Amino acid sequence: MQFGNAYQQGLIAKMGDRDWMESVGHLLHCDMFLPQYGELVKEALKHYVEGTALSRVQLTQLASRFGVTLQYETATEFDYEEVMRFATQRRIREALAKAHVHMDSFDFDAVRDVVVKAFDNLPTGNQGTPDLLREDVDIPARAGHVATGMDSLDEILGGGPASGDVMMVMASTSGGKSSMLVGIGAAALRIGHTVFHATLEVGAAEIGAKYRRNICSKNCPTKEEWDSAKDQLAEVGGKLYVREHAPGTATVRDIEREMGADVTLCIIDYDDYIRPNHASGARHEDLGAIYDEMKRVAMQRGIPIIVAAQANRVAYDRPVILAHDAAGSIEKARKADQVVTINVDKEAGASEPGTNNLLLHVAKNRHGVAGNNVHCYVDFGTCRFISGGVS
Repeated sequence: MQFGNAYQQGLIAKMGDRDWMESVGHLLHCDMFLPQYGELVKEALKHYVEGTALSRVQLTQLASRFGVTLQYETATEFDYEEVMRFATQRRIREALAKAHVHMDSFDFDAVRDVVVKAFDNLPTGNQGTPDLLREDVDIPARAGHVATGMDSLDEILGGGPASGDVMMVMASTSGGKSSMLVGIGAAALRIGHTVFHATLEVGAAEIGAKYRRNICSKNCPTKEEWDSAKDQLAEVGGKLYVREHAPGTATVRDIEREMGADVTLCIIDYDDYIRPNHASGARHEDLGAIYDEMKRVAMQRGIPIIVAAQANRVAYDRPVILAHDAAGSIEKARKADQVVTINVDKEAGASEPGTNNLLLHVAKNRHGVAGNNVHCYVDFGTCRFISGGVS
């Protein structure tokens, strides 16, 4: 297991918390970190072993001696269980390396002894896991919700996708995926979110124009109208970043590197055009790995990610697109936290894609009920979705 540079700096910064070190200090080792932090970590752990754990000020001074600036703002992201997993991975790697040496000499008894000993000595304990049956333990609530702007849908989703969620918006070709993503992004801007919109299909200029029309509620806003709308967004702190990539040229890691630390909502349009970090040769496996990467980013960043997905051909004949109709791999729907499909609302008399009456089907909702339909009206010119009744 290896974390990025900023992540490791945050973990080192956490070593200035004496209480935290009391619970996890025995699990840490300098070879868990990047080489440039090895000597710093070794020195900090030396103080801990000697019973003189460093304070935050002392740790900062020590880090400066090694030319390291610690990122205390990310230090709150680490907990006991995470470090335990980190240390467990290290112990297993050590055991495999020792076992490999004995394998070369065909000493299988020694291999078994190494493996058994390693597993007997893996870090254990439940200090970081509360007993939820105790009366004084509060079950943590989901946090960091980003409302979609469609009241009926937000109510079903418990306030909208939350921190760490990956929400998939799926439709057939020309079914309204990009329009819905812009509508959700614009709704988030209005309440002060910082939105990062990665587009791998539609050009950045066109996406920007869609946002302008939505925010101004007008198909052809004047410069004065747009300037006034921007001033209103600035007052609430709304920010929008749009990054364009050619299809198949960007990985999830590329998108992550482009996001600033202030981003509170990431939108990706769309998954079929994301390139896997390491191609396996099997498309369904690559797509599953892409969703694993998005989930990692959502959890580590503490933000929701909303991604568009294409429905397969079978779905074109269904009255309502279901979760397993995702094109390319069922793994996409399996790993997403919420799946919302866009359908023609035949109850409203609509008969083909591109009409204004749509039906949003909550095909999956990991944190609540699924199977509901939200009737809505959409103005494709301004990408405004107005939700109505639920069935």
